[in-house]
Amino acid sequence: MFSDDQQQKIYVFSSLAKLTNVCFNQCVMSFNNSSAYLTEEEIECVTKCSSSYLNLRKNIKNQLYKDLEEIKEKNKYIYENKT
Repeated sequence: MFSDDQQQKIYVFSSLAKLTNVCFNQCVMSFNNSSAYLTEEEIECVTKCSSSYLNLRKNIKNQLYKDLEEIKEKNKYIYENKT
């Protein structure tokens, strides 16, 4: 169903998402439950993981839009050549 290139992209995106989740879970697990406030280290950790997650989502979205445009263009070319 997917080309080799698409399968590779799916694998890479999936791996990056898993790493981002691990990063965030390590921050969450380190929260000090005895305090209503986060330490500076916890805030920094969550900020870095959140930033990485948002960058990952942006890159995935951009890649999906790029792939969509390529598919549209390819289908347009196929359609035009059949008529």
